[in-house]
Amino acid sequence: METDEAQREKLIGLITLEFSKISKEEGMPSTLLKFEKQLTTIN
Repeated sequence: METDEAQREKLIGLITLEFSKISKEEGMPSTLLKFEKQLTTIN
């Protein structure tokens, strides 16, 4: 995602806030699910 440094810092703060609302067992915050990307490894 292309963004300037100030916007990036705000986004990191927002993501941190969302993760602070849930427990580890709950996994990904529902508000962030649409941004999740599957990462694959090359063997």
